[in-house]
Amino acid sequence: MLVITGPNTGGKTVALKTVGLLTAMAQAGLHIPAETGSEIGIFRQLFTDIGDEQSIEQSLSTFSGHMTNIVRILSGVDGDSLVLMDELGSGTDPVEGAALAMAILEYLDERQIRTIATTHYSELKVFAFNRPGVENASVEFDTKTLQPTYRLLIGQPGSSSAFAIAARLGLNSAVIERAKSLLTREDVEVAELIRELEENRRLAGEEREAATRLRQQAETMQKEYTAAVKALQDKKARILAEANSEAAAILKKARNQADDAISEVREALAQAEQGGLLQAQQARARIRDGQAAYEEKMSAAAAEKYGPSPKQVKPGETVFIPKFSQKGQVTAFGEDGQVTVQVGIMKVTVPIGEVRSAKEEKTVRETSTAARVMSGKLKDFKTEIDLRGLLVDEAMEQVEKYLDD
Repeated sequence: MLVITGPNTGGKTVALKTVGLLTAMAQAGLHIPAETGSEIGIFRQLFTDIGDEQSIEQSLSTFSGHMTNIVRILSGVDGDSLVLMDELGSGTDPVEGAALAMAILEYLDERQIRTIATTHYSELKVFAFNRPGVENASVEFDTKTLQPTYRLLIGQPGSSSAFAIAARLGLNSAVIERAKSLLTREDVEVAELIRELEENRRLAGEEREAATRLRQQAETMQKEYTAAVKALQDKKARILAEANSEAAAILKKARNQADDAISEVREALAQAEQGGLLQAQQARARIRDGQAAYEEKMSAAAAEKYGPSPKQVKPGETVFIPKFSQKGQVTAFGEDGQVTVQVGIMKVTVPIGEVRSAKEEKTVRETSTAARVMSGKLKDFKTEIDLRGLLVDEAMEQVEKYLDD
């Protein structure tokens, strides 16, 4: 049950008629103007008491006309009925009219009849406030423009705004003040209650808007943070991909150089008996040059991947050796730039350019099997091969084995 209050011309009757019209349209299978997901009740009977039914011909006053309709409604309603009553209890003494209106609403509420009624009586506002199952509502009215906004506010009793409307229409202020002084204590208390409820509703609306703004700001910040994290991850992945691609290119170039050198050595060995020894020596020099260039590029790639090498280290300092992917402690540092490092149970001596400070060690640990095998082979790689005293076939066999290793 809903009790709608508010000023004259505020839209109470429009709200009542809208409910009846949309209900009839829906049950007739017509589309109604409502948001997606809206629900509407289905009723077997629809009763209304709207408008002024006074008639000289039928000897009916305003009150008599309303009562005739209400008698018909109360005698025919059941649990599948919707009852719409406009200005319930009007047209007679306000005290008796309010009492009669409350009794009618109690009768319908006890039988759980879906009911919407409009009224100006403050007693019905208090009735709806105190009785379970009955809800107050009001139509919003702009007292500055004297126009209804056609917004229905559920849970909020409305004021008739008679004094405000009269003042806006130009009624003498002395008359308005005198009218206010004639209100009873109960009327003043109800008006004050309504004013406090309206103020609370306004404050709640402002707080709700502020909370909405804060939530939107939080959502925006969350989106920005997520986008920043994604951009950082993409950049990291791109850098790693570029580093891997560059390392692969270096390795491919080194292999190509080795293949070219093998071809040249084979050609030189084939001509060794005809004075091709010089060409073999030149090929060996190119191999050494290629190896030196490869080691230089791998050192540069390591510097880019793991950071620059320190200029000096101290005994006891923890360092990282990229070639072995191991940490160790410095045991000695010579003037010739050689560093002796304790790695587990082994001691290794490497140039200072092949170590990195442990704090600059990057987290890239996933070295492929091929790279580890190549690193092990480079560690044991000999820069010279002695072919003196060998026949051509023997020298060819030794050179091929040397190049394969």
